[in-house]
Amino acid sequence: MANNWLHIGRVLAVNAAHRRIRVSVVPGCGDVFGDCARLRLVVEGNAPVQVRIRCVRTTGMEATVELTPGISRDVVATLKNADVLVPASAMRRSDSDPVGLHDLPGMRVMTSTGDFLGTVAKIQDTPAGGIMRLQCDNAVMATAPVTDAFIEEIDLDAGIITVKDPEAFLVFDLDACSRKSSRRAAQD
Repeated sequence: MANNWLHIGRVLAVNAAHRRIRVSVVPGCGDVFGDCARLRLVVEGNAPVQVRIRCVRTTGMEATVELTPGISRDVVATLKNADVLVPASAMRRSDSDPVGLHDLPGMRVMTSTGDFLGTVAKIQDTPAGGIMRLQCDNAVMATAPVTDAFIEEIDLDAGIITVKDPEAFLVFDLDACSRKSSRRAAQD
């Protein structure tokens, strides 16, 4: 994968006075905190913040993480809705583990004929199984479902997701399509 950090959840609430964050954890990632000493927190529009973990309490799909005094309370106050990332090394996997949504970011998406569609930039868990945001060529983003109807095979070692009939499932961002059409109109 392109980077060494994996997305495991999102900050739901912060308690700046006690340097605590409450995290909604992606399914299958709840046990990652036992092997993790650091987190990277990314708030859109700001530089990533790397923090050390003092202690963690997990309950179901949420975790309350207390951070060390190395981060200021003012910074903790800005972390609501931040993406939570862990070092890839914290995610231990055995061959019997099923592939999860947290495995997909950074993987290349290809058709069964070998055509490149894009790279998984983000994932989001949904009741229907999840969606992945693809960074396609020419800065175009697309959304695709994470379902057996769309995905033919996932090769974790090669970092490739092979899909069936992409035209039936891919949804491209409207703003990217409108930019494309306005460029074509300017050329005419």
